[in-house]
Amino acid sequence: MHVQRSVRRLSTTLSVVVVSGLLLAAIATVRAAPPTSGFTITSSTSVQFWVHDAPWADLHYQVNGGGQLNVRMVANGSNHTYDVTALPAGATIRYFFTIGQFNAGAFDTPWQELTLSGSPPPPPPRAAPPIPTYDDPPGPQSRP
Repeated sequence: MHVQRSVRRLSTTLSVVVVSGLLLAAIATVRAAPPTSGFTITSSTSVQFWVHDAPWADLHYQVNGGGQLNVRMVANGSNHTYDVTALPAGATIRYFFTIGQFNAGAFDTPWQELTLSGSPPPPPPRAAPPIPTYDDPPGPQSRP
């Protein structure tokens, strides 16, 4: 009888370990989506850089061929942003990100480049107004 209890406990413990392992694997799979990164031009003299789905992120950038600046991006959960402001109109910005990974380690994105225009990007086009329809049949026409 003592052996049966031990076997039952071992079986229960093994089941708990297997279920725990599967749960951890499912959580790791959910977090395995690769991070995304990019920028949004917010005015003719500023740009916001962003990284989504990462534990941390650094921005490395140069303005008009000047020295490289390296900054830790501001975190909001797993999303990160950094605003670069007071840029000269027409500035060229070279940049890349160092992005942390949830499973430890980090990677660098390739260098990219953007140029600010003299004005912010135009808003998206508006939808055309609906074309009126006439459901009433034409009335009698008068003849001279």
